[in-house]
Amino acid sequence: KMLTVIENSFNFVKMYSGKIKGKPKLNIEDKWILSRLNTVILNSTKEMNNYNMHKAANEITDFIVNDFSRWYIKIIRDRVWPDYDGDDKLSAFYTLNVVAETSARLLAPICPFIAEGAHKQIEKKPISVHMHAWPKVEKKMIDVNLEAGMNQVKEIVEAASALRQEHKIKLRWPLSRIVIKGRTLRPIENVIKMMCNIKKVEYGEANLPSKKAGDLTIYLDVTLTESLKQEALLREVVRKVQELRKQQKLVVRDRIKLIIEGADELQQFTQQFKDEVGAKSVIFGSSGRKEKLDFEGRTVFIDIEKV
Repeated sequence: KMLTVIENSFNFVKMYSGKIKGKPKLNIEDKWILSRLNTVILNSTKEMNNYNMHKAANEITDFIVNDFSRWYIKIIRDRVWPDYDGDDKLSAFYTLNVVAETSARLLAPICPFIAEGAHKQIEKKPISVHMHAWPKVEKKMIDVNLEAGMNQVKEIVEAASALRQEHKIKLRWPLSRIVIKGRTLRPIENVIKMMCNIKKVEYGEANLPSKKAGDLTIYLDVTLTESLKQEALLREVVRKVQELRKQQKLVVRDRIKLIIEGADELQQFTQQFKDEVGAKSVIFGSSGRKEKLDFEGRTVFIDIEKV
């Protein structure tokens, strides 16, 4: 299972990343994963030099599976979407390639065939990964405070997810605010917002459902306003459309006509549908073949056609 996650991580880089020249301005999450990468190089090199191969292997695979695949790639997924044209797209490309290329070298002594396959996919060069030198640590890239702060963000996300489960609110559904007691995390607030699916981060105490997150306490506003319910429905429709795209074996760059029946209030999100599911047009009306989506006691019908 772990090796499958590792292979999927490299496949993601191959599918969504593009090569760039130079080093662009990095976002905070880019700086964090590069810090973690160099910490892993430092630690795994030390363990290998001490003949603790199993410890080095655990260090490397845990980084790729948990830090890179299950955390960083989730954060930057929207930044590498083909239709996204933000300034930080190039920094995501740069970071993905650096992490993937270096991780392939780190994996080479542990998973030689997976490392070779990944290297050929990403580098597209005839030279084998096993002919490359072992990565050297860039200590200036290591930021221990940032790494500690991101660990706290992970604890916050875990606690927020537990509160959502207790109140039967799906992670896809946006909520208005989270209140954090114990420390301010302003430099990485955007990561908190994204991973918790929250509109606003506040600090202090609040008369809201709460839970411990390490040495912090979080308070989560679980009230679903009408506008938040509309956004929740938007997320459910997007999820359903992605399922339909997968069923029809459409690739990322394939464009579709999206037809939605029974949710006219979503017309305000027409551009969002175009950006997120590759819709060339969005029609609110009836169609022949319909897929059902049940949401909060109502039924919405969805159809897609490749164009």
